[in-house]
Order: sequence, then structure tokens, then C-alpha cells
Amino acid sequence: MGKKEVMDVVGRGEVFSTYGASPPACAAALAALDVLEEEKISERSERLSVLLTKTIKSLNPPHLLEHRGGGMYHTLVIDESKPGVTARRAAALATLRGVLVGNGFNRLRFSPPITITEEDLVKAVGIIVQALKDVETIGDFPGSEFIN
Repeated sequence: MGKKEVMDVVGRGEVFSTYGASPPACAAALAALDVLEEEKISERSERLSVLLTKTIKSLNPPHLLEHRGGGMYHTLVIDESKPGVTARRAAALATLRGVLVGNGFNRLRFSPPITITEEDLVKAVGIIVQALKDVETIGDFPGSEFIN
């Protein structure tokens, strides 16, 4: 919307986005790329992913069918064949203990921030694994009445 004399300056189909290729948007994108390179974000992601994977393997979580993922996005596929063992309950337990874990079907999904310390990453994985250990025997816990 605008005055006809202003709107007619740009031909039909010449503009698709208000700020998509504006000089400030391009400068911001270039600055973001500089940060990615200077702070070696990709290398950090790979290093943390390796640590996360090694930690999961070393803690040997019960009920684990498969571990999938890379970078900072990981999924644990859970065997839900035992009573009380569901990804949803395990995610709720981990969340109550301070680690936000997503769930869907029989999967736990988590994506720690790239800024997480190695110590906190190991601690978070430990909390998730402990939730998987406890989920079978813990019974009711705060909020469990809302989890089917």
C-alpha cells in the first residue's frame, strides 16, 4: 500500500520481500557468517556432538533401541514394551530435573545450545539417561496424571 506515484516506481514482480536483500540485511548476514567462521561454530558443534555421542554410549541407557543424530540435534529411539516406559514419561522426568527434552512417538529429541559447556552437556545427558533408568520404577510423579 502506498501512493500511486511511489508504488509505480517498482515494476510488477520486481520486489518480493520488504527487507530480504536490503543493505542492512546483507550486512547482518555477512556479520553472522563472520561470527560462524571466527568462533569456529561448525567445529565446536562437531566436537560437542562427538562428546554427546560418546557420553550416551558410555552411560548405556536402558530401553534404548537406537541413537540418531548429528551436530547438536539428537534422537533416542526408546523401547516402550515394558509397563511405564514411554518416551513421554522419560521426557517429563528429565524436564522436571532441569533438562528440556522433546518427545514424539517413541523418541526423545534434544538439541542443546551451541553455547553449552562440555561439563553441562555431560550433566544433561546424565539426567536424560537417569530419567530412562527411573521411568520404569518411579510410579507417579508431579504431572504424571497428565501423561498417558
